[in-house]
Amino acid sequence: MKTVRLMNEFRNGKYDAMPHNKFVEYMIHICIRHLSLKKYELNLPKSAVKEAVNDLHLYVRKNGTSNAGFRCININLANWQMGNKEWSEYKSLNDDPVIGRIDVSDNKDILMCLVAHEVSHYIQYTYRNWFPEYLKKEYKKPHGRTFQKIYRYLRADLINPIIKDKREQYLERLA
Repeated sequence: MKTVRLMNEFRNGKYDAMPHNKFVEYMIHICIRHLSLKKYELNLPKSAVKEAVNDLHLYVRKNGTSNAGFRCININLANWQMGNKEWSEYKSLNDDPVIGRIDVSDNKDILMCLVAHEVSHYIQYTYRNWFPEYLKKEYKKPHGRTFQKIYRYLRADLINPIIKDKREQYLERLA
């Protein structure tokens, strides 16, 4: 239900004028609240959103990268993918139909994918002790099964539906 509301908010232009730094904070909030749903079994603490926003560092560097880990989320607002019409992932993930490349409409879509990717790393390393046993075992590998499971929750049920809806709306306006 929340995804439908977010799609409508994007469709109505609610976030168009929002500065990128505020949009990143908002998307961190949305992503972690989404991952807190009981169906995902991540058992995140109620303080996870506040802690993530406190652990956020935003910067602008032409050739800088974004990354996240234990108690840190570093987002480069001048990410190399800005301005692209496709979000692409690491080679090992790129062909996956859910967590791989996706056509985007604008830089907000790029930021949504970037934030989802980095939040997945943040959750993977910061809250690993809260996870069920089957996820704890393989948390160390940066783009391994634990990361992919968390990222898949975000992309499949939250990010991809929003981006696809925006893309359809964008293509309708062009027709």
